[in-house]
Amino acid sequence: MNLNLEIGYEQLLKLVMQLPSKQRKQLAEAIQKAETPSPQPNNLQELLLTGPVWTEEEYQNVLKTREQLNQLAENGLN
Repeated sequence: MNLNLEIGYEQLLKLVMQLPSKQRKQLAEAIQKAETPSPQPNNLQELLLTGPVWTEEEYQNVLKTREQLNQLAENGLN
């Protein structure tokens, strides 16, 4: 069941002020929660948290390859 009312701000304020203090506080919290968007992780954070990771073997392979390339660059192709 839906009920749509078109009332002005002043009328709404009068109705809200008639609520008990506890319910006004709950209403204020609900409005604050609705207006505050939940923080969205940025793309970098999402990538870091869900992206692929290397195994230890893969990491060691990269280090070995890097070392070999550095030696090749120092010594030339000879």
